[in-house]
Amino acid sequence: MYPRIASLVLLFAAGGISMRAQQTCSNSSLTGTYFYLANGSVTSGGQILPFAELSQFVFDGKGGVTGQAATSDNGVFASFSFAGMYSVQASCKGVLTLTPNPPGAGPVDFQVLDGGKSISMAFSGTGAVIVGRAYLATTGTVQCGRGLFTGTYAF
Repeated sequence: MYPRIASLVLLFAAGGISMRAQQTCSNSSLTGTYFYLANGSVTSGGQILPFAELSQFVFDGKGGVTGQAATSDNGVFASFSFAGMYSVQASCKGVLTLTPNPPGAGPVDFQVLDGGKSISMAFSGTGAVIVGRAYLATTGTVQCGRGLFTGTYAF
């Protein structure tokens, strides 16, 4: 009996078969407020320039998203609000389209991770490669203000 069990274990290990349940997703996998940090590079005038972004996404669980973003494009700061739509496949892969898209941006590909607790995002288009990760902050909206941070912080 033990040789049979050992053979099955070796078969699963050698074959790369996961004994863990596969995650299934849908639009409702993304509900609540996520904070997104991204970086990458953009090209302008033949030069490769650094890019960074901090965004707040609010997903409604039905395919709609709103939010705000702050970007640094080679040290030039900008902020904007956005709205858009997203679609999540059962495989947990998805596409996010924002309206109006920031200049040079297009649909963003993403992967829902850990049951919707985080999202890995990537955009690659003419003149830009940007990757980042979003983390679930709350299942509702977040109200920020001056009193939010108190105490001593270090980095």
